Amino acid sequence: TALSAPDGGLIRRTGSGVVRLVRVNLHHGAARYGGALYESGSGDTELTNVSVHDNVASAAGGGLAHFGNSETLLSNVTLSSNRSTGSGGGLYVLGPTRLKNVTIARNVAGGFGGGLSYGGPDTSAVHIANSVVADNWHNTIPDDVYCFGHIGSRAYSLIENASCSYASSSGPLLSD
Repeated sequence: TALSAPDGGLIRRTGSGVVRLVRVNLHHGAARYGGALYESGSGDTELTNVSVHDNVASAAGGGLAHFGNSETLLSNVTLSSNRSTGSGGGLYVLGPTRLKNVTIARNVAGGFGGGLSYGGPDTSAVHIANSVVADNWHNTIPDDVYCFGHIGSRAYSLIENASCSYASSSGPLLSD
């Protein structure tokens, strides 16, 4: 059965606490922000070898919502089949985020960024390396990565449809 919470359907971290998840399956959560995981404040969040799937958010971040001012690190993580009526079907971020060996696919948002939506002002805060972001939708429009302007860096990653540019890029450009 799906759990339902105002923020963080399965896990919520606020303040200075630290969340480290290894080899976990986060699924069937429901919340306003962060269907599976909501985090804010100054504590770090690290997900390694984690699957985040089939979660729902009524506002933003179908899978994960990151509102914190410290870094969130996703390594060997899959976000798939998550939904948000707002932005960020798979992942909604406002703070520093690093994606390494991450797959974000088959997520849907009613707002922008079916896969990933970045709404923060710091253009160097999001880094994507060795990852695949593809087959995500904003309603019926392909929309894998959405941001205001550009994000930090992109290295050796396939990003199918992005509305962003990158402050730095390395490896073959495998998108658009």
